[in-house]
Amino acid sequence: MLFNIETDRLMLSSIQSDSAMLVTDFYRRNLSWLSDYEPNLSTQYMLDDFNEAILKYEFDKTRNGSFIRYWFSLKNEPNRLLGTVVFQNIMHGPFKKCEIGYKLDRFDQGKGYAYEACDAAIRSIIAEERLHRIYAMVEKTNKRSIALIERLSFANEGMIKDYVQINGMWRDCLIYSLRDRS
Repeated sequence: MLFNIETDRLMLSSIQSDSAMLVTDFYRRNLSWLSDYEPNLSTQYMLDDFNEAILKYEFDKTRNGSFIRYWFSLKNEPNRLLGTVVFQNIMHGPFKKCEIGYKLDRFDQGKGYAYEACDAAIRSIIAEERLHRIYAMVEKTNKRSIALIERLSFANEGMIKDYVQINGMWRDCLIYSLRDRS
């Protein structure tokens, strides 16, 4: 797996626990913005110690090959995280698949950063891990996320009722999939 990916405007990095303050800053700016669509979001994400522990946990999962999270920033502003792209439940063997997730700073919507970051990360993980399928579960009222995933050429494969609990309510999710066509 590549730990750093560069695009025209962005640097994507699999950061470690010494960058917890940058992650905390991201959540302080975006906690209420993300709360409508993010399960398990709590005010703990506004604490450096909590984010340090999460980053250590995620790095261990990255080392075992089942997970990688890229935080991304503008090349000329490396200390301000714009968002994240994560691949989880990475499976090899006969499955060759994973699930993608992403978030973007509320102040950076509509600038193409999420597309640029996701596109680069998807190309990398397909090439590096030789994956056949990437799937996404998108809360059905999240119009921005639906637009992004469709722009990335994911196909809608249906809906699962009451898939995830967010803010105490069960939500339906659309299933999207991107298959390697090579």
